[in-house]
Amino acid sequence: MSQAPRKQEADHTKDCDETIPVAESLASSGQVQEALDKLLTLEKLTRNSADLASTTRVLIAIISILHQHKQYDLLNTHITLLSKKHGQLRQATQKMVDEAMTYLDNLDGKPKLDLIETLRDVTEGKVSLVRVFRTCMHQSNTVNSTQIYLEVPRARVTRMLATIREKEGDVAKANELMQDLQVETFGSMERREKVDFILEQMRLLKALEDWDKLGIVAKRINVKWLTEKEHEDLKLRYYSLMILWGLNAGKYLDVCKFYRQVYETPSIQDDEAKWSAVLRNIVYFVILAPYDNEQSDLLARVFKDEKLVKVTESYDLMKCFTAPELMRWPGIEGLYGASLRQTKVFGSTGVAGVAGDIEEDSKHSQGDKRYEVLHDRIIEHVRSLDSIEAQHSTAQHSTAQHSTARLTDLKTHGWRCTKQNIRTLSKYYTRMTITRLSQLLDLTPAKTEAFLSSLVSSKTVYAKIDRPAGIVSFQAPKSGDEVLNEWSSDVGKLMGLIEKSTHLIQKVSWKHLGSDGLEKPGTDRPSGFAPRNMRCMRL
Repeated sequence: MSQAPRKQEADHTKDCDETIPVAESLASSGQVQEALDKLLTLEKLTRNSADLASTTRVLIAIISILHQHKQYDLLNTHITLLSKKHGQLRQATQKMVDEAMTYLDNLDGKPKLDLIETLRDVTEGKVSLVRVFRTCMHQSNTVNSTQIYLEVPRARVTRMLATIREKEGDVAKANELMQDLQVETFGSMERREKVDFILEQMRLLKALEDWDKLGIVAKRINVKWLTEKEHEDLKLRYYSLMILWGLNAGKYLDVCKFYRQVYETPSIQDDEAKWSAVLRNIVYFVILAPYDNEQSDLLARVFKDEKLVKVTESYDLMKCFTAPELMRWPGIEGLYGASLRQTKVFGSTGVAGVAGDIEEDSKHSQGDKRYEVLHDRIIEHVRSLDSIEAQHSTAQHSTAQHSTARLTDLKTHGWRCTKQNIRTLSKYYTRMTITRLSQLLDLTPAKTEAFLSSLVSSKTVYAKIDRPAGIVSFQAPKSGDEVLNEWSSDVGKLMGLIEKSTHLIQKVSWKHLGSDGLEKPGTDRPSGFAPRNMRCMRL
C-alpha cells in the first residue's frame, strides 16, 4: 500500500458512471461473479491512475453488491483482497472499511463474527505509532505503511467482538481483546470516545477483579477533563469504578475523595436524595481513613459543609470525631451500631444496604472488616485525649480527675470512636497506668499494649511503656535547648505580669493623690490603701 500520496493521472468518473450501474444490473439478475469481474477491472484502472473518488466508488460498489446478495464469504474475501492491493489508496480503503462496518448492525451469528474478524485482520498492526517508531529505529529498510488511519475502526470492531464474547460468558477473552488496544495513543479518535473506551476496559477488569491493573488503566484518564459539565456521565462512571477499586485496596481516604468528586457534580447537587447519600458515604470513609494531617484537614472541611446538618445521624457521628473528647466503643455501638450495620459499608455479608449505598457485591462484602476498622479508629482517639490537660496539672492526679470528667461528658455530647481516642488521651495526659488505659479503651491490657505499640511505630502518637511499673508515658523528652527556651518564656511571662501589676498600682496611687503628694479631701480610699506621705511617716 502506498505511503506517499500520488498525483492523479486520469479521471475515470465517466467509466464509473457507465460500469457500476451495469454491474449492479448483472448482480440483480444473479450474475454476481460477472459483476465483480467488471468492477475489479475498473478498480485496477482507477487505482493505477490514483483517482481517489473513482476508486472509492468502485470499492464501495463491490462490497455493497456482495452484502445485498448475502455473499458473505465473498464479501470477507474481497475486503481483504482489495485492502492489500499494490498501490491501494489509503482514503479509499478507509471508506471501504467504514462502509463494511455499517453492515454489522444488520448481521447476527457467524456472518457477523466473520466480518468482524475480517475487519480486524485488515486493520491489524495498524494502530500503534510506537510500533512504527521502533521498527524504523531497528530496521534500515523502508517500513511498509502501518495504516494508522485505520486505528479507530479497529478499536470499534474489537469492542464489538469483546461485547459478543462477554455475552457468551467469556469475560476473560473480552478483557484480553480490549486490553490489547492502547486507545490513549490514537490521535484520530475523539477524546470522549477514548475515555468511554478506557472506562469499558476498567469495567471488564472490575468484572475479573483485577484491581491492580484497573488502578493502572485508570491513570490514562485526565480527571480534569471530566470536570466539564458535558462529561458528567463519564465522570460518574469513572468514579464509581474508582470507588470500588479504593474499597478493595483498603484506601479509605481515596474513597472519600472520590465520593467528594461525585458530590460536587451538578446533577448530584440538584437531587437531595443523591447528595445526602453521597455525603453520608463521605462521612463514613473519612472517619475510616488512618489519621494523618491530610485526613485531619479533610475531616474538618467535611464537617464544615452546610448540608451535613441535614443528614442528622452523619452529622452527630462527625461531631464525635471532630471534638477533642473521649469516646468509648460501647457508647458508639449503642447509638449508631444498628443503623451502621444496615449499610453495605459496615454490614455483614448479604446485607441489602440502603439507598445510595456502595456498589460492592453483597456476597463478597467487607463490611465486617470495616466495622472492626471503625472500632480501631475509636481506640486510637481515646489515647489522643491524654496529653493536653497534663500540661496544666500534675500527671497522676490529673489522670484520675480528667478521666472521670471526660467519661461524664460522653453521655452529654455523644460517644466518640477508637483510634481517635488514643490521640485524644495523648493530648490531655502525660502519664497513665496501663490498667486505667485499658478500661478507657475497653480492651484487655495485652491488646492495649499491642495497639499502642502499632501507633507508636506509625508515629501517630508518642508513648513509652514502663512494663514493671505498668505506666504509659505520653510526654516526649525535651532537649536542653527546649527546656531553656521554656524556662526563658515562663520567666518572661512572670516579669510581664509583675510589670503590669506595678503599673496598675501606680495608676491607682496617682488617681487618689493631689499634685502636692497629699491625699485629696473627700477621696474614698480603697481598703488597705495609704497615701504616700503616710507610708513615709510610718517608715
